[in-house]
Amino acid sequence: MNFDEFKEKYQKIPVDIFPNHVTENPLVSVAVQTYQHKAYIKDCLEGILMQKTNFPFEILLGEDQSTDGTREICIEYAKKYPDKIKLFLHQRENNIRINGRQTGLFNFLYNFFSAGGKYIAICEGDDYWTDPFKLQKQVDEMEVHLDINICSHPAVIIDDKLKKETQIWCYFGNTKRILSVKDVIFNFGDICPMPAILVRNVNVPFFVDLVLDAPAAHGVITLFWSHPSGVLYLPESMSVYRANASSSTVANYLRKNANYFIFINETNKKLLEINEKFRGLYSEEIHAKIKSRQRLLVLSPKVSLKNKLEVIYNNRQNFPFRYLLSIFFKSMVSEKFYSRIRDSYLSFRRR
Repeated sequence: MNFDEFKEKYQKIPVDIFPNHVTENPLVSVAVQTYQHKAYIKDCLEGILMQKTNFPFEILLGEDQSTDGTREICIEYAKKYPDKIKLFLHQRENNIRINGRQTGLFNFLYNFFSAGGKYIAICEGDDYWTDPFKLQKQVDEMEVHLDINICSHPAVIIDDKLKKETQIWCYFGNTKRILSVKDVIFNFGDICPMPAILVRNVNVPFFVDLVLDAPAAHGVITLFWSHPSGVLYLPESMSVYRANASSSTVANYLRKNANYFIFINETNKKLLEINEKFRGLYSEEIHAKIKSRQRLLVLSPKVSLKNKLEVIYNNRQNFPFRYLLSIFFKSMVSEKFYSRIRDSYLSFRRR
């Protein structure tokens, strides 16, 4: 699907492009999607604007008609930095719904289609960058590794509720390396933090076709651009991912336990679809990943007994009889007692 087809199908109200004089030939386009990010968007934009590069870059700022003052902040920054920021003022009527749920996918894909750079970097409005040389470092590496289409690095996770750093996310050692497509599949969604991603601006229409009905774009991005040569991993942490932000649409969706079951099943279907597009090249790894996610559903306290039995029945070839016994036993005893029995059993098995 090209940009014109995309707009014809999904754009009910034309997007208002704020006046600017951004360069027509940037090397990097930074895609920023924001909605209800009043408390965060300044950190996001300042982290991008502080970048020190020997090349021009543009900031594609998609504002999704927030009601908390985010839009006004974006307009303020667009006026102050007209040579850097191209502001797209969106309307909620254009939102793409997936399974009845509003998403920010129109905003996200509009930015990707609008990117004029050789590379596209991503920073959601509630995340931010911490290293002023982040873009320069990633581009320098990608200019050397011409066969690789995606570059990433670890990110610090800050819990927005606790207001403190909790962990380093997606840390795969302290040396530069290439993570294979198999690594991406086994860590689907947890190999490239969103604010760490830099991709080559290639095959965007093909990517759009894959992601339009995806429950979340994150895993599709990393798997799509990692094929066939993997992910270029840089060991430095250069960005912050904000967990438990009130504005996180996917997180809010998953907080409802019933949705967790739907989300995992939808993601598994998307893995199979991607594999089909790749002509079955990663069948063994993808089916192994799907099997592990099905077992995760069966063991998760977020999933009802009815849904657990549904998973077991529909995929019974993947579940030994002991899983069925485990589920029924767990449903009849307290979580604490079940954990003690399980730990004792595992200890016995290791002898």
